[in-house]
Amino acid sequence: MENKTLISRSKEHRLWDWAFYISYFYAFNLAFFKTTLYSELDIFDYYYELRWAMYVTTGIILLVLVRDILFVYSGRKTQIISLILLLLSLPGGWRDDTSSRTVFLFVAIILASRTRSLKTILKTAFYSGSFWLVISFIGSKAGWIEDLVYSGGRHSFGIIYCTDLACHVFFLMVTLCLIKEGKLNIFDYGLLLFANIANILWIRGKVSAVCLLLLLLGMLWNQFIIPLFRGIEGKKAYQVTRNAVCIFMITLPVLLALLSILLSFFYTDDPEVFYNKYSIMHTLKLRYEMGCDAFDLYKIKNYGTGVWEQGYGSTTTPPDTYFVLDISYMKILFSFGRVPLLIFVGLLVYTGIRAFREKRSYLLILMAIVAIDAAVEHHLSDISYDSLLMASLAVFDTEKGGSLLPSKSSDTADPKS
Repeated sequence: MENKTLISRSKEHRLWDWAFYISYFYAFNLAFFKTTLYSELDIFDYYYELRWAMYVTTGIILLVLVRDILFVYSGRKTQIISLILLLLSLPGGWRDDTSSRTVFLFVAIILASRTRSLKTILKTAFYSGSFWLVISFIGSKAGWIEDLVYSGGRHSFGIIYCTDLACHVFFLMVTLCLIKEGKLNIFDYGLLLFANIANILWIRGKVSAVCLLLLLLGMLWNQFIIPLFRGIEGKKAYQVTRNAVCIFMITLPVLLALLSILLSFFYTDDPEVFYNKYSIMHTLKLRYEMGCDAFDLYKIKNYGTGVWEQGYGSTTTPPDTYFVLDISYMKILFSFGRVPLLIFVGLLVYTGIRAFREKRSYLLILMAIVAIDAAVEHHLSDISYDSLLMASLAVFDTEKGGSLLPSKSSDTADPKS
């Protein structure tokens, strides 16, 4: 399923491209808007009236995708795989569940992005997300909406919950790194550093703090440390070590998904178990405990079941009964089913394979960090968070890459591939 682009962009092709970009813009912004507290304001009651347009957006995306499969892809293998993925995700879209329909739309968007500019898609996500975060912050400071302040001085700045805000910031920084293809400048590193500091001082999302730090260190490693190894690239010991590291990173989503499911299933309150033994592991302990409850309360189905969840979102008052599947792999498994879980984990793995083939070390690093985030947070399948999944299929606009990986394939191709 080699990713190739269209060299000749006719007027017709450009019209289909813009139909996709505009639809993605609407879907992303509406999904992002849903995580703010704007719905508490009378002026923003129209959000619920705008949701009907998601059906139109879904229809346009599907139309673009089906047209691509039938008339753009020349390779039979690509046509078959794309069609199979679409059909596999379709049953979840028919469930009477808004989230399930959104996941189906996200899968369709990822597939439809295959012959389109990744940079355009990422810029849409980055600037839209940045706009809403700025508006949320200004609104919370101006008193238009409430800046929820939780214990320890954790601020939500107009977003439903501080953890969601921290994840928005994290994925925006991931998107920035993707746009720059791992070649960050001083201003970009300044933004990454500011995101780390702001999260620690005001938002205090523990998991995002770790992932933001890994993101900063990972980009520094990619840009400044990896080039130092160029002199020993031909040595067998280096090649074996490099390939072993790459294989581990590519398989990390599968390993973390299995580990998360097993630790949840076999959760115990034994004080000697690592997540009970150390207070720093309290967040993981809570995640696994909720996962264990999910196994007791619900059955695992191919396309999920109606999981009742109750968390803090939009209030500082603790709920009577707290139950949230925060681990992405667990949330997708129960809420959306086995098939969507296989699709999303498969897309992460394919992103790693693509990074390996195309010699994009920064992409492999970003995939691994997002896979780690998904082992604790629940935003892997959210349109307004995880733009990294677009990099699994969409067209890279340049051929910039790192030197960690052994080979590189071109993004150019025959006119219909």
